[in-house]
Amino acid sequence: MKIAVVLFFFFIIEIFASEIAFLPVILRKDFSENNRIHNISEISLAELSGFYAEENFLIDVSKIKNYSNLLPKTFSKQFLSNKCTELEADYLFLSEVEITDSTSISSRVYNCRGRFVSQNDTVIRADFFNSFEKHIRKTLNFLPEKKKSEPIHGLEKEEIFFLIDPSPGFMEERQNLESLIREIKDISNVSIGLIFPSRKKPKFISPSIGNSEVLNNLANFHKEKIFLEDVRDSIFYSFRNLQESKTKNKKFIIATGSKPKSDPFDFSEVVSSLTRLDYEVYIITGSYFDSTIMEIYKKAGRKNKNGLQYITHYQKLGSSDGLKTIFINDGKV
Repeated sequence: MKIAVVLFFFFIIEIFASEIAFLPVILRKDFSENNRIHNISEISLAELSGFYAEENFLIDVSKIKNYSNLLPKTFSKQFLSNKCTELEADYLFLSEVEITDSTSISSRVYNCRGRFVSQNDTVIRADFFNSFEKHIRKTLNFLPEKKKSEPIHGLEKEEIFFLIDPSPGFMEERQNLESLIREIKDISNVSIGLIFPSRKKPKFISPSIGNSEVLNNLANFHKEKIFLEDVRDSIFYSFRNLQESKTKNKKFIIATGSKPKSDPFDFSEVVSSLTRLDYEVYIITGSYFDSTIMEIYKKAGRKNKNGLQYITHYQKLGSSDGLKTIFINDGKV
């Protein structure tokens, strides 16, 4: 059975909007009819949450035509997995609201890859709607805030280097990265560079806006089995070119599924060196390694503020209860 691979990049959030579905809340209320919010409902609260989210963050809110089959009694993992598939969303926003003489709200964000990424509990003691908006903003504070539009000439230049593993076993991830690069290549203030590591001589493509050379090389990609030592050496080989960058806002994305050839092996030194060049480093790798190899990646991840970003793998399995989706992240199901 084919295993599909999902790339979940936190750095993408800084560039693209994600799609989030706001499910009807679990609502408990007990107050007099003259309370100013007595007519609020599970669905209206979900729609209000989506409105405040769109007002404040760079996201797309899923358009839900029929809420009736989304009303939950409890937010079980199976329920959430089914709704992710049904709504084709990146995130689900879940809330429980209790309205009595005071109001409490508990919200969580599920990332449709098998884990919760945010949780927030609030007791509202003042104006309901103003406090509710603040609650939504705090819950979604991992997303980029919506800023006032500014003229193109005022945008800060940004540089993104992709190091992409050429190993045959990393092909599906490479294709996802190619789709990403095609999406961002024409952003007016973003320059894209590329490094293909190799056991011989790595391929280095200098960053530029609308970089057609990057896309041409991705399209005419040469597969080669490499080791983690080759990734390290290819970065060090490119250091002279990397040092020439004058851009202040720059990212270096290491996307690899390679294993080390030797044991012990330390990958953290190269990450520290990139950090000293003022690159914001992201390491993206699979969830299928044993604990020894994963610890090498985790140690390197601790050398940058973004840690280690895992590729989440998922597999759909048929069972007597119907189709189920199994997610694997950081070696955990």
